[in-house]
Amino acid sequence: MAFTEFNESRISALEGADAQVFVDTNETDLTTILGEFTTYLKSGGALGTPSSGVATNLTGTAAGLTVGATTGVEAGADVTDTANVTAAGALMDSEVTNLAQVKAFDTTDYATAAQGTTADGAIQKDASNDADGVQMLERPDHPNTPAATKGQFWVKSDTPNKPYFTDDAGTDFDLSADLRTGVYREVYINAGAMVPRTTNGATSSTTELATNDIMYDSMDFDTATEQGVGFWIRLPAEWDASTVKLKADWTAASGSGTVKWDFAARAYADSDALDQALGTEQGSTDTLITANDQHLSPATSALTIGGTPVAGEPIYFQVARDVATDTLGVDAQLIGVVLQYKESTTEPSIF
Repeated sequence: MAFTEFNESRISALEGADAQVFVDTNETDLTTILGEFTTYLKSGGALGTPSSGVATNLTGTAAGLTVGATTGVEAGADVTDTANVTAAGALMDSEVTNLAQVKAFDTTDYATAAQGTTADGAIQKDASNDADGVQMLERPDHPNTPAATKGQFWVKSDTPNKPYFTDDAGTDFDLSADLRTGVYREVYINAGAMVPRTTNGATSSTTELATNDIMYDSMDFDTATEQGVGFWIRLPAEWDASTVKLKADWTAASGSGTVKWDFAARAYADSDALDQALGTEQGSTDTLITANDQHLSPATSALTIGGTPVAGEPIYFQVARDVATDTLGVDAQLIGVVLQYKESTTEPSIF
């Protein structure tokens, strides 16, 4: 509006507490400036000497008034323009393309350097991701140069693809391969499952211990003649068909000295003759500690099973007492046999 139409009530409406707006570095408030302006308009003359805070920021006459730059304040300043916002270290909304996401930012949704990775170090999306968000991976070799204390999981582009792990020494491990290499299993055969030989066989016996009525089956081997027993077993299809080792559970009702247990075996394929020689014998010598105590003999050396062993075939084992070399002067009671075998690295086939 023209200054000749100035309405003092509009100035008055801005006075008081609502007019405490500072316009320069000397904190001259709006009321002071407007008061000088009102005086000027009413007098129709010069503004006179402005307040010390306003300096010469008001010039002109009633026909035209110019508000100049106040000390420390930009002329015609707009505090929301991009230059001023940027100078203050902030961003305009118009400069942010994902404004909604920024305003909804939650620090728990993002990895940080303290958590071990930042966004530029995270696994990147593959162009072959399917619609369900499953990460599709395929590489001809491990993705990164091995580094100390760091391993890598990846998928090798074999046919079919295979999961791999690479350790910090650069050794690749096929995770689809059977990892049971070197795993040993044990089977227990109780004396009740054994059969005495008809020729020089041990005596099948059942004993009850007097105080607590503990019962056990045994094969009793005397001191005069080498006696023997046999048992049949099919080792699991996971057996690698190599050598086995055996230990004997045994006791004696009295006496002292040593007992030597000898083991031999043979495997039988379909249509093999049953009456064939056994493999090389292996022995285990143990010493009686206390009568009617549980005794477990040392393991034999590796025992080679006769025939051409194949996992799943029936095997006949023979156990004998070697009275020519042991020293126990009474019957040795065989309670059972522990048989250890090694598993194959491959899964058995279905029937």
